Amino acid sequence: MTRRRCAVLIVEDDDELQELLRTLIARHCTSVDLAADGERGIEMLREGTYDAVIVDLMLPKKNGLLVIDAIASLSYAPKVIVLSAISRYFREQFPEGTMVLQKPFEIEKVANLIANLHEPHPELSPSAT
Repeated sequence: MTRRRCAVLIVEDDDELQELLRTLIARHCTSVDLAADGERGIEMLREGTYDAVIVDLMLPKKNGLLVIDAIASLSYAPKVIVLSAISRYFREQFPEGTMVLQKPFEIEKVANLIANLHEPHPELSPSAT
């Protein structure tokens, strides 16, 4: 498995899931940053440049929807991957192209998304049922 030059930000407050995602994504990308709350995630988005942002919706300090709003205001457009048990209630608020994985999810699906960052994933779009 070859690692590509890419950067991913994980905004997730569950320490175990955060570490599992970091380990998995590090197999594919050269840079993986972690934020345990929405406020820090927004700060990191403003400080860095990411190819993808993985975000939970239920976060301390600032929720995932505010993180997604901050992504929309960036001068670049990273891929957004939402991992959440409540995402089905907010799909209409996600920007076009957002990939959604309903918790619980198969961890290998995240690996596939990261490995193929620049490929479309219509089955994971907000319009998917």
